[in-house]
Amino acid sequence: MQALPIVGLSKHATQLYSYIRRLAPLIEELLITPFISPQFLRYLQTPAVRLITKEAVIKSLPLWFEETFGHNSAEDQQKAAQIWQEEPALRQLIQRLDAYWPHRYKPTVCPMCNSTSIQKRYCVSSEQYYECTACSSHFSATHSTPFHRLRSEHYRRLYATALVLWGTWKISRTTHVIGCSIEKQVHTYIARLQPLIDELDVRPLTSRPSFRFGITPAQQGIRCMRCDSDDLIFWRRNTPDNPTIKCNSCQHSFALHVERRQSLPIPDSICCPACTSKNLLQEKHPDGRYKYRCKDCRSSFMYPPKNPNQSKHASKIPLPPVPAGTSCPLCASGDVYVKGWSPDRRPVFKCRGCARQFISNPKRLASQTRPLIEQG
Repeated sequence: MQALPIVGLSKHATQLYSYIRRLAPLIEELLITPFISPQFLRYLQTPAVRLITKEAVIKSLPLWFEETFGHNSAEDQQKAAQIWQEEPALRQLIQRLDAYWPHRYKPTVCPMCNSTSIQKRYCVSSEQYYECTACSSHFSATHSTPFHRLRSEHYRRLYATALVLWGTWKISRTTHVIGCSIEKQVHTYIARLQPLIDELDVRPLTSRPSFRFGITPAQQGIRCMRCDSDDLIFWRRNTPDNPTIKCNSCQHSFALHVERRQSLPIPDSICCPACTSKNLLQEKHPDGRYKYRCKDCRSSFMYPPKNPNQSKHASKIPLPPVPAGTSCPLCASGDVYVKGWSPDRRPVFKCRGCARQFISNPKRLASQTRPLIEQG
């Protein structure tokens, strides 16, 4: 390897070393060099050494990453780093956000009248203000930018919010990842970034469809399976990779990825005990038995039964006839019938006139039956 020219040490040596430590494993020269001295690390930043490819820049983390996500756990930091490496739309959004950084951005037109006749006037809290000679209005450099009227110590929260939009965190966890105290601040930062998100030319916004905190299904290229509408929302977050999506147009809900479960064929000897239909759905119960549901009458039953001596087609206990002289205690109507059994095995009567139910007490007379549901 040829000797590189000696250059002076930059005054930002600490920042330079942080660059080298992050990019050193990705530089080809470091893989074949047996000994690396601190002076040689300084030479790698000279124009003579340009060995960092586009892929290496993508895999490396930006400078604001450690400062923004340093308060999070190692699992959240690893998850955020993976999102940064996988999403090109996120990197494009951060690039647009960097262009509006208050200490680098210089407005060229007046935000009030769109005039180009502007000049610097004064600084307030290290923020530059400009004056328009056409309309005599004063405005700051952050006017009409996501950083407008935002504290300088909260600038990094916009970067964290941009990354969280592509994440799978819930809103309760998102506030901690960003560093906010309430959920309202998160939605405020999202509203500041929304104009930049609308200007992105990357479609779909995600590398693969899944549940994302701030990316809608329509922005991921998902449409309704029934009406082909893009007015969709995430209905249930079963798993981040396979959420349930609901269409606001036709109210149809569907899973992102269809999961087909293969089950054993249902024996021909099993049929519905209520309607003798064989159009059944099979599901295995935790106790080892199978639960069947009839598609025709919607009734369900278990097989085999808990009691081996009990037949799967065991008939219900027949209902007794209505005793003579039984009448409704509410409307005194005699048009009553036996509807079923109570938990204590007493017949439950129902009146056809007032549609009320009552239970007969054998210790009382037929006219003194106790109502099951009190009136009023």
